[in-house]
Amino acid sequence: MIPPDADLDSQDAQIGRAVRAFLASGEAEGLLQTPSGEAVTAEQCVAALGALLSARDVAERGLHEMRERLDLAMHNIEGGVWDWDLTGNSIVIDSAWRKTLGYDELEYSSSGLAWVPLVHPHDLELMRNQVTAHLRDEVPYFETQFRIQAKSGGWRWVLARGKASNRAAPGLPAA
Repeated sequence: MIPPDADLDSQDAQIGRAVRAFLASGEAEGLLQTPSGEAVTAEQCVAALGALLSARDVAERGLHEMRERLDLAMHNIEGGVWDWDLTGNSIVIDSAWRKTLGYDELEYSSSGLAWVPLVHPHDLELMRNQVTAHLRDEVPYFETQFRIQAKSGGWRWVLARGKASNRAAPGLPAA
């Protein structure tokens, strides 16, 4: 079994070894036995593997292009990405969001509440009300503007927008 986190070169090498062993096992008869019991020729096996590898390459290119478009869009709007795990009470904030506020990767933890003290006191209640309304399914998206304190001490206006996903039951985020 190939570990899913293995790099592509390692995955390719392991696949190559497995294919060579598989092909060698059926060399004498000219047919290979599939896990389902079907007999196939080595050429059929190689053609199927080629199609799978080709499809993987196409998917990887598409993913790379999509990431480039997202990076460009985020750069153009000076935006950042955040992901709040309500069940684990952690928030992942990308480097662009942190950079906009002047913080580096080591400042402020991933705890979901670590960033709350940076929200301007006059904006905190509205932000909490918007989050609550969304989690209760009263509004389709969480969306609010608020001020957050930058590392320099000044305030930056932020437009935050999000949508809860993986809900366990109507109105509740997933457990």
